[in-house]
Amino acid sequence: ANRAAQARANGIEEDEVSLSFPEVEQDELTGLRNRTGYEADLEREIQAARRTGRPLSLLLLEVRTSANTTPPAGPARDQLLRELAGLLQGLTRSTDTVFRRSEDELGILLPETPAEGARQFHGRVREEVAHAPFSRRPPMPFSVGLAQWRPNETRESFDARASAAVCPFEPPTRLRPLGSR
Repeated sequence: ANRAAQARANGIEEDEVSLSFPEVEQDELTGLRNRTGYEADLEREIQAARRTGRPLSLLLLEVRTSANTTPPAGPARDQLLRELAGLLQGLTRSTDTVFRRSEDELGILLPETPAEGARQFHGRVREEVAHAPFSRRPPMPFSVGLAQWRPNETRESFDARASAAVCPFEPPTRLRPLGSR
């Protein structure tokens, strides 16, 4: 309300006032888009995909400490999430959106990316995570889910399908040279 009143006082018409509050859509810990920002971006990207007929994919990564446990709590988890967030931001295109979907889950919206392209990107993420100099070693395990938007699918059903697709992935603890078996 204050921003709208300020804008009117500066001679900006009511229909020109943008009521965007980026701080409400940003995760404090990682600097990524938070769940609120993610939902707004997902809706916008679905509308664009619906309008253009171009593909849209969603990749979710749930961080854990091992195949059967939950992520560490406190500073260790926070550091791990910050490091993973930075890695993901470095791997994405300017048109992609990296976000923190929940406490231990990050994701990437991949506009104009079909499922096959998202699978290839996922392979690159796996390789980078396995080789990244994270403060926690061996590399942290995580679960991954991938889905491509279906025409006329709602935001809720697309999000639910991606969540349902999440299954365990554990990076190798010992890397093999490329080309070896």
